[in-house]
This record gives sequence, C-alpha cells and structure tokens, in this order.
Amino acid sequence: MPLILPREYDFLSQIAPVSDLGQRFRSQSSSIHVTGVFATMPIWIYHIVGYYDGDLYPNHNSLPPYEHGSKTYYWELSNGKVIDGKNDLQFINHSCNPNLESREVLINDQLHIQFYALRNIMPGEELTLNYRLRKDKGDKHQYKCFCSSPNCRGTMLDPNHKRSGKKKTL
Repeated sequence: MPLILPREYDFLSQIAPVSDLGQRFRSQSSSIHVTGVFATMPIWIYHIVGYYDGDLYPNHNSLPPYEHGSKTYYWELSNGKVIDGKNDLQFINHSCNPNLESREVLINDQLHIQFYALRNIMPGEELTLNYRLRKDKGDKHQYKCFCSSPNCRGTMLDPNHKRSGKKKTL
C-alpha cells in the first residue's frame, strides 16, 4: 500500500530544494558490487534521499530488450508497472544491514519509489537497501550477497518469501 500524498503536498521542500537533492549523493566504485551510491553530505534519519527515476512501462511484458548487460535496474511497482532506472540511485547496492528503506508514494496520481534514511548517514558512506528479492524459480545462487555485514544472510532473496514449491510440468 503506497503512502498517498495530496496533490498540494510539496514533498521536496521538507528536506531541501530540488537542486540540492542530487548533491546528497554520487555514484562511484563500490567494495560491495562494482558501482555504488555514496553520501556526499550528512543525511539524517528519516530524511528523503531521492526518488528512483526512469522509463515507466505498463508491465514486464512491455519492456524492451535489456541494454544493461547482465545487470538489471527494473523496479516493479505494486500496480504492476515497471520502472527502468535511469538516475544514480539505480546503483544502490544490497546490504543485509541497510541504511536506506524504500517506499511507494502516490504523487499526482502516479506511484513513485522514494528512498529515506533508516539512520544518520555520514559523508563517504555507501547507501544500501535490503533488496528483499522474490524468486520462485531459477538458481538462487545467482542472488548471492556480497555486503560482508556481520549479519549477512548470504543472499539478496527475501527470507520471509516462501517459494511456491510448485513444479512445472513439461
């Protein structure tokens, strides 16, 4: 269930002018996985970090052939639409001990993904999410976690998601 914000709600003024949002973070090389996103200034607990922006598609079946190699930047919304990430926040890496959370927000009748801080984040710190991926079939080993946090589960898959257990009949 998304957080519903009224049309007149000025969500960006709650944290900083629009021009300042991009100055809170930058993408660069990461020890977790290739490229990550790092704070460039302090980000305080519960403050909005930014929004996952990109091309919006009606569903997975309408996605064009993938252009990012083996990396995917798709984010499926609760209404079935899919965002193909196109801003630096597409590079947020998974961690079993994340410092960000995501939530759907409804702004002007359109769903958006909003990231906010779970705790205070200092400059130079990598911004991370718990991906909580759900996969009913396929090789679960391709979802290996590289976060190295003390409570690392070893996977980016959601531990609370029960696999369907249904076997496909050929």
